[in-house]
Amino acid sequence: MPPGIDFIAAFKGCLYTGVIAVPAYPPPRRSHNLSRLLAYGSDAEALFALTTTSLMTELTSRFAQHPALGRLHLLATNNCVRDQGLHWSEPTLSSSNLAFIQYTSGSTGTPKGVMVSHGNRLHNQRMIKQRMIKQDIASKQL
Repeated sequence: MPPGIDFIAAFKGCLYTGVIAVPAYPPPRRSHNLSRLLAYGSDAEALFALTTTSLMTELTSRFAQHPALGRLHLLATNNCVRDQGLHWSEPTLSSSNLAFIQYTSGSTGTPKGVMVSHGNRLHNQRMIKQRMIKQDIASKQL
């Protein structure tokens, strides 16, 4: 999924529903190299790939050429039916539940996944908040 508001909404939606997100940039249009996505999808045992309608046709055709990616169900998040959320129920999550898997770039080898729990994510947000409050106080003292 390309960076932007659609990515943010899809990522937050995954966290909110208990789906384990695996953020990944879409492959460059001119590149036929899908090795990074193949590594992510295989390692994470992904079932769905979230994208946008603007990339759907291209990704469908490119993914079909690779059995490991061809099994993924592509979903355009900017084209979802609003009624789908009517039957949603809040998942039971704890701080130890896996929130997302962040992969290394793979520039020196196969990309490696780092498992980030909901507790890790919340701790990180608290640290960011503390730092921002300290910076705000410091800027007012100038």
